Amino acid sequence: MLLALWLSYSWMFDGVTVPNERSRVYLAVSLVDCGSVSIDCAVERFGPVNDWARHEGHYYTDKAPGSSLLAAGVYAVARVFSAPEDWSIEGLINLERRFLMIPISLLGALLLLRTLAVLKIPRPIAVGSVLAWLVGTTALHYSGAFYGHQIVAVSLLAAVYWGIVRPPGGHRRWFEGGLFLGGVACGVAGLVEYQAIPLALVVACIAAYRAFRDGRAAHIAALVVGAAPFAALFLAYNALAFGGPLELSYGHLVSAAIQESHTRGIGGVGLPRWDAIHGVLFSLHRGLLVTSPVFLLLPLGFVLLWRRNRLLAAVVGTSIGLNLLVAFGADAWFGGWSFGPRLLVPTLGLAMVPVALSLAAVTEHRRKTLLGGVVWGALAVGVCYNQIVQAVFPELPENAVNPLRDVIFPMLADSQLVPNTSSALFGGRSALSLTPVVVGCVALLVWFARILQREAGLRVWVKWSFGAVLLPVVFGGYVALQQPSWNDGQRASWSRLIDQWQEYEAR
Repeated sequence: MLLALWLSYSWMFDGVTVPNERSRVYLAVSLVDCGSVSIDCAVERFGPVNDWARHEGHYYTDKAPGSSLLAAGVYAVARVFSAPEDWSIEGLINLERRFLMIPISLLGALLLLRTLAVLKIPRPIAVGSVLAWLVGTTALHYSGAFYGHQIVAVSLLAAVYWGIVRPPGGHRRWFEGGLFLGGVACGVAGLVEYQAIPLALVVACIAAYRAFRDGRAAHIAALVVGAAPFAALFLAYNALAFGGPLELSYGHLVSAAIQESHTRGIGGVGLPRWDAIHGVLFSLHRGLLVTSPVFLLLPLGFVLLWRRNRLLAAVVGTSIGLNLLVAFGADAWFGGWSFGPRLLVPTLGLAMVPVALSLAAVTEHRRKTLLGGVVWGALAVGVCYNQIVQAVFPELPENAVNPLRDVIFPMLADSQLVPNTSSALFGGRSALSLTPVVVGCVALLVWFARILQREAGLRVWVKWSFGAVLLPVVFGGYVALQQPSWNDGQRASWSRLIDQWQEYEAR
């Protein structure tokens, strides 16, 4: 419950209805209120959207249909108690954020916790790793935003847990419940995002290989049965919307600019480029290793995971590798208005498995070196950096390359914050409304410190505390030395835009 409240504490201005979310909601509304896969009736109600496709005179979402199908279930329940005219587009987006995305992310927390338990990661470190994923990485924002990325991340975790990590159960000749659920999860992932289809196939193939290797080849049928309905639904939707089972929305985009970007390479993904590699890994505003430095532990974690479970290491490594290639080769590697590596969110949950192994190994190593504190300091930097951006303005323009100095600190100084639970209940937008977030971060960091204290005596704990403080100090110094990328005119223009959104919110 506390984690749910934390993930849903702040949200974007109602005046900022992101096309990515809006397009998904349009299909959900059309399915429930109009019984159609075309979004024509939603466009008539709420207006045009930038992320859409057109075929034979009708409009469709340009997204894969899976997230909208899930959202339609939530909206259908809400419609039992309301009429269509009771809902604005802002209200619908917030409905899906809170009652679809937050529960899915909590399910992801349980799945990651179970996976780490099977790997015999000490529970305090496992819980710390789960919290680090959800409140200290880019997954924080997308746990409560109606995009497909976090749904895919949780689906992949489910597929890996049920299909590869969990010990097989059941004695039926062909049916095995774990593989069936793994197939379902793979099917959901592929139905939610086109880019997730290769990732789902990787997990499914390795799960099938595991069953074959263990003399359970007949159980592969359960994997196929689990995934088949979602594959059939995917093909049927494409046929209904675009005239053929393999005809995707990307071939029918309304926006000429977006259409052109999708003609490069495969679905808009070409060969890796240095600017994308540097930006996705090292930039202040999108870099994985800067916004969430705990992922610096990935190389060590892969070595440890390979020694413990080679199939799991193969699926995690291959999935992350494919996701990185997509991000490195994408024209829009920066992910539009966002913070952190949005395109990597689908595999951040899986990436926490080797990270957790590294945390456990470094923390429990008999030689209590300074590194033990530094790695927990990396985790603390990710928590603090992501929390402050989430609390002030989580979807930053791509040209704000120094987020803290360009946007976050000036907005804090002017009390220009996105809505949050405190401001909704008590009014006002001052920094005082962030008190619960500050208290939560402090409590989490104190809990991390107690984990370290339990692993060592006072002398080692003091050494580790120094190491834990060292990395945040270095990070803060690095940010302070970087010049703002925005000039005074850009900041003034941004401030006026925020004022407009706040006025819209007040109405």
